[in-house]
Amino acid sequence: MSELDNRFVQTYQQQKINYFMLLRQEAEDTAYIWKAENNEATLIYYIGDKQNIRVPRKIGGYPVKYIEATCYNELDFIQSVTIPEGVLTID
Repeated sequence: MSELDNRFVQTYQQQKINYFMLLRQEAEDTAYIWKAENNEATLIYYIGDKQNIRVPRKIGGYPVKYIEATCYNELDFIQSVTIPEGVLTID
């Protein structure tokens, strides 16, 4: 079992918005730290170990609309990232 699997779910409040940081969320063979706001999901950081990643259309029941620019930073093992239709912004 990996170190990430042993972590727990953290909840905190930032700028009057509740972010639920799930440290191990499986969705289409990928794992992300993410947040939900206005019934849309933002991917914050990839915590999986796949080399070829398919960004999920939904995570936690929310459509993925945004990917933070730092989502895949310093992850040298990644070879490709496939982004589905419906993602509006990578910022």
